[in-house]
Amino acid sequence: MPEEVNNVVNRLKKYPNLLESIRNLLNIAARVKGIEGADDAEFALIL
Repeated sequence: MPEEVNNVVNRLKKYPNLLESIRNLLNIAARVKGIEGADDAEFALIL
């Protein structure tokens, strides 16, 4: 799991595609907490 988080953080630093990286972080956090992550339709509502 820490490697996944590290990969996401590195993408945040290197690439302007922040939204996808933020979504990945939210999904990792959801798995850690044992809750369901947002699907594409739910995530689109955030925009």
